[in-house]
Amino acid sequence: MPTYGRIEEFKFENNFEEYTERLEEYFLANEIDDDDKKKSIFLTVCGEKTYSLLRNLCAPAKPNTKTFDNLKEVLTDHLRPKPLIIAERYKFHQRKQESHEKVRDYLANLRKLADTCQFNAFLEEALRDRLVCGLYSKTIQRKLLSESELDLKKAFEIAVGIEAAEKETNEFRNEVSTTHKVTMRSSECYRCGKSGHNADSCFYKNSRCHKCKEIGHISRKCRKSFPKNENQDKVKKQYKKNTKFKAKPSKVHQIEENSESEPEENSGWEVFTVKTCRTSDNKELKLDVKIEDIDYVMELDTGAAVSIIGEENYKKYFSHIKLQQSNVKLNTYTGDPITVIGEITVNVVYDKQTELLPLIVVKEGPSLFGRNWLSKITVDWKHIRSVITPSSVKDKVNKLMQMDVFKDELGTVKGMQASLKLKEEAVPKFFKPRPIPYALRDKVADEIKRLEKQGILEKIKFSEWGAPIVPVMKPDGSVRICGDYKVTINSCLEVPQYPLPKAEDLFSRLNGGKKFSKLDLSQAYQQLLLCENSRNLVTINTHLGLYRYTRLPFGAASSPAIFQEFMDKVLEGLNGVGCILDDLIITGKSDEEHLKNLELVLKRLSEYGLRLKKSKCSLMKSEVEYFAFIVNKDGIQPSPKKVEAMVKVPEPENVKELQSYLGLVNYYRKFIPDMSTVLQPVK
Repeated sequence: MPTYGRIEEFKFENNFEEYTERLEEYFLANEIDDDDKKKSIFLTVCGEKTYSLLRNLCAPAKPNTKTFDNLKEVLTDHLRPKPLIIAERYKFHQRKQESHEKVRDYLANLRKLADTCQFNAFLEEALRDRLVCGLYSKTIQRKLLSESELDLKKAFEIAVGIEAAEKETNEFRNEVSTTHKVTMRSSECYRCGKSGHNADSCFYKNSRCHKCKEIGHISRKCRKSFPKNENQDKVKKQYKKNTKFKAKPSKVHQIEENSESEPEENSGWEVFTVKTCRTSDNKELKLDVKIEDIDYVMELDTGAAVSIIGEENYKKYFSHIKLQQSNVKLNTYTGDPITVIGEITVNVVYDKQTELLPLIVVKEGPSLFGRNWLSKITVDWKHIRSVITPSSVKDKVNKLMQMDVFKDELGTVKGMQASLKLKEEAVPKFFKPRPIPYALRDKVADEIKRLEKQGILEKIKFSEWGAPIVPVMKPDGSVRICGDYKVTINSCLEVPQYPLPKAEDLFSRLNGGKKFSKLDLSQAYQQLLLCENSRNLVTINTHLGLYRYTRLPFGAASSPAIFQEFMDKVLEGLNGVGCILDDLIITGKSDEEHLKNLELVLKRLSEYGLRLKKSKCSLMKSEVEYFAFIVNKDGIQPSPKKVEAMVKVPEPENVKELQSYLGLVNYYRKFIPDMSTVLQPVK
């Protein structure tokens, strides 16, 4: 029999516990179960020094008189004395993430330290607490501290996700910095004339000039003694001519700190330069934020050192906040000043992050989300790198509406058929057709013929099973027929135990969505073929004779679970989508992400042969009604129609009616404060 693996001799600088673990695996791989054989192998391979140590530790007995487990215990106690719990936990709680250390590695090292702390059942909580408290990134730490329900797994996933996003953000900023890099005319400091430092950190920052008597530079760099540079005026005129610069700022601005520029009046002001620039594809980068509880759109500009807003927008949205004097001075590339009105401090919310930040108000200009805000708020770069205009959204939606999935025809699922399974003791049940009101007979007959023409029903002459039908009037005046399977197969079916999604679980998938699309499958269940062995079970007995369903019927006890499981399989792996039976809802954190998610869902449905009812679908809406809830970017609210129905419902007259009403009220229990107390009198 071949031998698997090799065990080298033990060296004292190594970990004995790890060595014995490898030894145990060696025994397992080579099917060595006998304790004497394990002991002999260990004493043979452990090495001369280890064997000598064992002889001393076991004296006066010899090592070969002990069991393998005894030898392990003796060596473990000697090489790794029992640690002091308080000391080990102290080391654990002192461990912080290093600046170069990844979150993944940090948690792995914490687990290693926790091995000797005997946290036992408290281990997961201890790891979570130390992970959060010891993080190097304050951004990640703030995010984790804001979570109300946080376990170790969730904390780790959030931390790793933000860490990856921060890395990508830094790479993106570096790309932008390289792309928009501006070569300075001189690397000399305008205060002293030396290089190697910027003006803000210059030693002569507070010195008084002997020539002009102003503070902020020395006499040899006094500009009032310099001859006027005629070329500078030419450059300005040529720049204005080429860029057609007007008072109104260009679409995209870059604001950079300019340590080379000299303040004209107050040397304590910070000086920044505004330059026009564009992305290669002329797309703006827009960001939806909430400023002082007002939804606001800003242009993201990683070239902007500060965040700014025009005076017009300030008066329109934030005039209730008193303007403060600003110490920021802005110039264009040509040196022309941009009028700064003042500065306000605003509460900014973005993606569950809340910060109190300064906002510069200028005479005219766009609303820019600058680097000073980016240093405080982590931006989801994946979802904002490009902006889709309203017209392009409309064009994209119109294009999607032309897909085959919206064809006015009955869909047929590809590659799958539904099957109904009977209980072993099931006995066939057959009922005569129920009388149909004369006024409905023709409509019922037309519906049966329509279903037969579509291939949903097929006429048969004999069946052991037969359910009467229940005609239901539809809003458009037509009739829908269902088999009353409660009296036939429902009690005889093995119903799959596949749960329908809970409302709270479904809506949690829509978190962060801005707009919503609602899709409705045409004839839902009946797009799924029924296997031949199950068709006779769903036979209906009508005034026109016997018909059996060839597709999954409404009313059968197994149908909801079968169809929900099928739809979950269809939509598996797709983001921003929820589904309850034949109703789907799709969203995204931006229009671009929403359209991408929507297109993927439509393609997936089409691949499976499914069809949607175009008239019942709503795409890219700010608000939709979904399962008796109004869904928008602010969350969910009760449907006004349902609330009105609850208010106007007749007073219950018996226990059954009361239970029915309480069930309706219970659907909105999360919106009713202290509901149990309110309902106590009727319970």
